[in-house]
Amino acid sequence: MQNSTSPSATKVIYTDVTRNTIYPLSSDISKQISQASFIAIDTEFTGLSLCHASPVLGLNTADWNTRASDMREMYKAMANVAKSHALVSLGLSTYTHTSSGMFHVYNFNCILQEQNTHFISPASMSFLAQNGFDINKQAQLGIRYFSGPNPMPLESRSTDINLEGTLMRDVIFEMIRQKKPLVIHNGLFDLVYLYQSFFGPLPDSYESFVFDLSQMFPAGIYDTKFIAEKLEPGKASFLAYLYHKNERTQRLRRDQNLKWLYIKQTKIVVKEKQASESHKQRPSSRDANNLSEKPYCEHFATYGHCKYNERCKRSHNIPFILDCQEKEEKALQGNASAETETSASSEQTNGKRKRNDDGGSQPSKILKALNGKTIQQSTTNDQETVESSDNAPVYHNAACDAFMTGYIFASLRIEHGDAIDELKNKVSRAGRSSEPLLIQASRYSSSSTTYKQTIKIIEKQDSDRN
Repeated sequence: MQNSTSPSATKVIYTDVTRNTIYPLSSDISKQISQASFIAIDTEFTGLSLCHASPVLGLNTADWNTRASDMREMYKAMANVAKSHALVSLGLSTYTHTSSGMFHVYNFNCILQEQNTHFISPASMSFLAQNGFDINKQAQLGIRYFSGPNPMPLESRSTDINLEGTLMRDVIFEMIRQKKPLVIHNGLFDLVYLYQSFFGPLPDSYESFVFDLSQMFPAGIYDTKFIAEKLEPGKASFLAYLYHKNERTQRLRRDQNLKWLYIKQTKIVVKEKQASESHKQRPSSRDANNLSEKPYCEHFATYGHCKYNERCKRSHNIPFILDCQEKEEKALQGNASAETETSASSEQTNGKRKRNDDGGSQPSKILKALNGKTIQQSTTNDQETVESSDNAPVYHNAACDAFMTGYIFASLRIEHGDAIDELKNKVSRAGRSSEPLLIQASRYSSSSTTYKQTIKIIEKQDSDRN
């Protein structure tokens, strides 16, 4: 094992889990799940919707509107997508609380290869490839599994494939068995895909789906996008933005001698040679100076994506964007202060004073305290020193995204305490931030046939162990 400890772990370390390593690693993953205080997940898949389908398929595209306003129609569309597309990776981060503000974290990047014939969205795969996803590695080393495996399909005659899929499924079963809080970020599709891929065929109705989730994760499902929008509404709520924002929050708390988030990561080393990860470095925060023409992409800064991707001439670097926004806010504050001083001076000449009630934009305390500052985080013992500005995580890598999701949750927990619990089991819906999906059992619904069948499998495993 290799350890890395830092006050804010921008350098995410994770263990790749492939068909060559799932057997030795499955017990380690299950062990970390059993010890975890909470689990964060993220997934990558081959499609979010069905676009430009060939007429020969005879599909009714009205049944594939994943942004429908009616929840029943939306669920039906999402279920259609999950049943016809595939997961290609699952990021899983276990956060174990060890002492005040400190968490020991294990990150796993499970590379998956569904064996059912399925659709692949060119836009989705292009997006993944542009963000560093290794399609060749997924094709050669992905953990082979069958989607909706209740029971294991007859065509799965390969012992190796059966073993790989069963071990991966057992990891998901362990999450259910241990009843840990599950943390996601805007993760409704993650939940739909995870259910279809490893729990069983999706129920026909969204009421049964929600009922099943409430039974599978009784400790609650926490959506960091929804929680952040309610507790800390701001300019943006996409994952990378919130992660870097919360990093800064925790550094400020540390500097003020308040309870702050301290992360220790451990990577489990296996014999399989690890593929190196790389991504293009964008401008550092030291270059954030020209505010007359913004050097960052405003669309990316607001929504977390840009149609130009690498061709965009503006920066997509989140710390750089935050530094620029800080300077913009300081400039606005300076202008407001100048106007206030002019007004006060004028009134003083008339023997009058007036209270300044200007309610304009104010710079956040966090950004003000960290203006132009690069924090060095020294690790313990013989570990390397990590500079936060130069080791940003690889966005849209499932393991890194899972880690960031967990980090945001732990940070918000430190900052807001039990207020977070009032927002659990509320999952963001696309385009309807004020109308989350409520994950709760209704007296008008019941568990699905899939749930009853799969729970029996888990109970039988428990019985066999005893």
